[in-house]
Amino acid sequence: MNYGGWDPILQTALNPDIASEVARALAEDIGPGDVTAALVPASQRARATLITREDIVLCGTAWVDEVFRQLDPSVAVHWRLRDGGEPAAGEVLCEIEGPARPILTGERCALNFLQRLSGPAKITTRNERPLADQK
Repeated sequence: MNYGGWDPILQTALNPDIASEVARALAEDIGPGDVTAALVPASQRARATLITREDIVLCGTAWVDEVFRQLDPSVAVHWRLRDGGEPAAGEVLCEIEGPARPILTGERCALNFLQRLSGPAKITTRNERPLADQK
């Protein structure tokens, strides 16, 4: 899986850590099972769209991809931007398609990773730019 256009060497080095972090987060979030997702028929398909509510620096695509890969590899995440992209508020980040149950089960965990990784990326970028202008 090519996470957000990452360098293949970096991607290979980080994959085990990302997979481990995602597995822990899913175990904590889901626990013994997702009661809400179980209400949806197993054959039900879904499409979700992630839209940013504010200007961000995108970071965490690998974690989002891994959440859905661990829940059901048939879930497809189609990114419109790579990590480091700077979408404006209201812009579509990605579309997610596949069986409804794993999409519902993984959405909170995936969003948590995306928010917690994109927040520091935005702050870092905002603070780095004035320094770069002083060179």
